Amino acid sequence: MNKVLVQCNDLKYSYPSGFSIQADQLNINEKEILGVAGPNGAGKSTLMKLLLGLLRPNSGSVKINLDKNAIAYVPQNIKVAKNIPASAFEIVSLGLIDSSNWLSFNNKKNNESVSHALETVGLAHKSNNQFEELSGGEKQRVLIAKALVNNPKLLILDEPTVGLDTKSQELFSDALVHLLEDHQTSIVLIEHDFAHVEDILDRIIIFNREIQFDGTIDGLKEKGVNLGSHSHDLPVWLERQT
Repeated sequence: MNKVLVQCNDLKYSYPSGFSIQADQLNINEKEILGVAGPNGAGKSTLMKLLLGLLRPNSGSVKINLDKNAIAYVPQNIKVAKNIPASAFEIVSLGLIDSSNWLSFNNKKNNESVSHALETVGLAHKSNNQFEELSGGEKQRVLIAKALVNNPKLLILDEPTVGLDTKSQELFSDALVHLLEDHQTSIVLIEHDFAHVEDILDRIIIFNREIQFDGTIDGLKEKGVNLGSHSHDLPVWLERQT
């Protein structure tokens, strides 16, 4: 059995507005790619912030069984200042600030780490390009590389493929497989539409203010539920197959 990296029990949280979520039991395990699916406004991001310790639960417990510096989190809708005079390489280098070697930015080890992070997301050939010159999908992949540069043991990505074209989604999926197989990085992927990555998921959680399903993709399909997007912008996993 794989080691449990993060474990929560009887978790409850409420905003002042009255919106609340709960998770009776949830584990994030090592050596797995875990998908968290649910409609917009279901509380998926809130759940991840609770697991990361960014929010304090009203009740229940969260146990993190690894160094917090070994966790990388890429939230949705990251805002980056416009006209920032930095290359893709320099943006990824900023991820080293939290490491013990951040003062020696230009040493060989750090430069190799940055180069490898960019290679992992398929952007080694764009390392010297100015960040502002990159496409939206390329910018997103640079920010993911920034999260990868310290070789985290757990990577949490909140809707990272929003706005990416088909080719960028394929490169992103390949990068996740590489991280798991070559670096043993466990990955939590929060998405609204999983059709493009369902083949690489080890496990999926359906979350809508509470855990409605926790199991494999095949187990979900056996219940007559599918992943993907509906023509009326309703996730297909909410729609029973006929």
